[in-house]
Amino acid sequence: MADRKNTPWDAMAERVAETIKRQLTKADGQSEQAKQLVAQQQKTNELLEKLHNSIEAQTEEFRDWRESTRRSVSKAFLRKMLVEIPPVVIAVLLAFGINSWWQQRRADINAEKAYRNIVSELSSNFYVCQSIIETDTRNLEKLQAEIQAANQGTIDST
Repeated sequence: MADRKNTPWDAMAERVAETIKRQLTKADGQSEQAKQLVAQQQKTNELLEKLHNSIEAQTEEFRDWRESTRRSVSKAFLRKMLVEIPPVVIAVLLAFGINSWWQQRRADINAEKAYRNIVSELSSNFYVCQSIIETDTRNLEKLQAEIQAANQGTIDST
C-alpha cells in the first residue's frame, strides 16, 4: 500500500491502522476490542483493495475508450469531411440565395401590379372628372343663358 499513498482511500486506511495501533497500545484489558479492530481493519483493507482495483479497471477502460475515439478522428475522416462539408454549405447558401431572389421577384411583381392598378385608377378618375367637368360646363352655360334671358326679360319689361 505504500506505493498508493496519493489515493484518499489509502489515507483513510492508514488512519484506521493508526487508530488500531493506539488501541493496541492501551491496557491489556482492551485486547478483545483490539482484536475486533484488527479484524475490522483487515475487512476495510480488503474492501479498499477491491475498490482500488475497480477504479484502476475503470480508468484503464476510459483510457482505451479515449484512445479509440482519438483514432476515429483520423486523417482519412478529416479528408472525408473536407470533401463533404463544402458542397453542403454551398447548397445551403445557394438555397438561401434562391429563396431571397424568389421573394424579391414576387415583391417586384406585386409592386408592378400595384403601379398598373394605380395608373388605371388615376386614368379612370381622370375620365370621370373630365365628364363631370363637361357636364358642369354645359350646365353653367345653360344657367348663364337663362340668367341673360332673365336679365333681358327684366330689361324689356321696364
